[in-house]
Amino acid sequence: KQWYQRRVRGNKKLNFGMTSKTYLQREETIKDVMPKQKAGFFGVENGGHRVTPISQKKRKLYLPKLTFIKSLVREVGGYKPYELRIVDLLKSPGANVEKKAQKLAKKKLGSHKRAKKKVAELSNLIKA
Repeated sequence: KQWYQRRVRGNKKLNFGMTSKTYLQREETIKDVMPKQKAGFFGVENGGHRVTPISQKKRKLYLPKLTFIKSLVREVGGYKPYELRIVDLLKSPGANVEKKAQKLAKKKLGSHKRAKKKVAELSNLIKA
């Protein structure tokens, strides 16, 4: 198979001539987007362990419990060394402190989006 055929789920093939307008106009049903159920054993096309997908309503039910557990772990475990360095950077006076903190966070976390979120979380910690 070609590299561009492997990146697509199922029988769909990439259309490199597709513009953003035609992409938005294309209709996809939920069945097209959802992956097929696993076969239950390996060595076949859709092999793997069968799992039942959790609905969005049930996921929302877990959120309060999950936030409590995360806050408890944060309270007991404390902050990681790189997070403490970011806090020190944010506390220090000078220009472009936020930018330097984001740069360090991006290096540790791997993506700009995660870095922005982490720096915002730690700057709220300083303000509180």
